[in-house]
Amino acid sequence: MKKNKYISPYVFLLPCDRVAFVILFIFILVALLVLPVTSTESLASSQEESQKNLNQLIATKKCPGCNLRKAVLIRMDLQGADLQGANLSQAKLNLTNLSQANLRNAILRGAVLGGADFSGADLRGADLTNAKLAGAYLKEAIRE
Repeated sequence: MKKNKYISPYVFLLPCDRVAFVILFIFILVALLVLPVTSTESLASSQEESQKNLNQLIATKKCPGCNLRKAVLIRMDLQGADLQGANLSQAKLNLTNLSQANLRNAILRGAVLGGADFSGADLRGADLTNAKLAGAYLKEAIRE
């Protein structure tokens, strides 16, 4: 009888280990087939959209419902800007003038807002979860 020099590690598994191995293998296979895969095309289109939104905000100070996630808006003058419902999560807004801005229902989760001026800004319904507000000026800001 010829000895096989390639021995599968699967042979050494006990019967209960084989069942667990098969279940794990099926789980991984299903996860790979079901989970969405982010392509470079979708990332590029997302970046294009973000840049378009940023350009619109700079030009018009109006970008309601825009996706500005992780945008860098440091030291910008956005006084009176309309950002109602905009996604500004994890954005950097240090020392930005947002006085009289409409930030109603805006998403500011994890945003860095140090030194930003929110005087007279409408922050009703805004999500400020984990936002960094150290040094932010909130006098006369409209909050719930």
